[in-house]
Amino acid sequence: SIGAVMAGGVFPMWGVLFSETINILYRRVLPCDNDDGEPIPQGFDTCEDYWQDIADDMRDSSFFIAIFWGVVVFGCIFGNMLTFWGFGMASERLNKRVRDSTFAALLRQEVAFFDKHSVGSITSQLQDDAAKLQAFSGEPIRAFVVAASSVVTGLVLSFIFMWPFALLAIGCVPLMGFATSIEMKQFLGEDEGTDTADELNSPGGIIVETLLNMRTVSALTLEERRYDDYESALVKSEPNYKMDSLMAGVTGGISQFIQQWINALQMWFGGWLLFTFPEDYDFNDFLIANFAVLFALFGLGAAFQDVSDSAAVKLSAGRIFYLLDRVSSIDPLSEEGKKLD
Repeated sequence: SIGAVMAGGVFPMWGVLFSETINILYRRVLPCDNDDGEPIPQGFDTCEDYWQDIADDMRDSSFFIAIFWGVVVFGCIFGNMLTFWGFGMASERLNKRVRDSTFAALLRQEVAFFDKHSVGSITSQLQDDAAKLQAFSGEPIRAFVVAASSVVTGLVLSFIFMWPFALLAIGCVPLMGFATSIEMKQFLGEDEGTDTADELNSPGGIIVETLLNMRTVSALTLEERRYDDYESALVKSEPNYKMDSLMAGVTGGISQFIQQWINALQMWFGGWLLFTFPEDYDFNDFLIANFAVLFALFGLGAAFQDVSDSAAVKLSAGRIFYLLDRVSSIDPLSEEGKKLD
């Protein structure tokens, strides 16, 4: 959990350092001319001294921020290593216990059980179901801790530097989180799983089967038949590709519309605060309050990206618990019943 908190806090810290970097690169330099008779800004003797002082200050500030960038990089690496090591260790231990218990339950089943269930399907389910159950037990906790750490850290920083803007950001967090999650799914995709029952009827399965039995296909002149099967499998693999493409474009457009509309609202409100309360807030306060929340929402979308499909995990858990709870008709490991002297 400590590593997940560190990994989640990295995102708003990116926003803070990004704001400081922008503030350095866009430092305001007042006009200065040695010959026009106007006083030199900030009381310097010459304009060159004034410009040199600003350049030295920008250089020193850039070195100082570079140190903090190094700290953030270290926190990102160490936090993610600690997160995946801790949750991975716990998940693997759970996975081992589930596999051991499931294998022991298999050994207790009678011979008739294996007549109804092939050994290949049983071993495949033993491997896949335990892995899915392991992913569902560790991933939600990790994702929740990372997301909570990211959002809370971003909101706290926003409240410190510009609390009215933070109140607006709180109202926009649900919408921005939804839009960012949609965008992350569009870019990174989702794991839709595979159906082993239709594996041989898939386009790839037909190609492999045809190539492995090339002589048989040629001897029986099945080339045209296999080609037709392959075309049919391609159509069946993506039956609604037009609608799927349309929905992908619509969801992507909605995600961008929500994010840009909220960004415009926040920019307008931040500018209004700067002009209305110039003595309370400056431009750097607005940058930190804005980017801390924005980068925190990036962490929110990234945290929940790899969470497994709950429906597939429920099916896997149901098969595991069915096997663990099933009472064998002839249990070879049972100590009950009659014993020969």
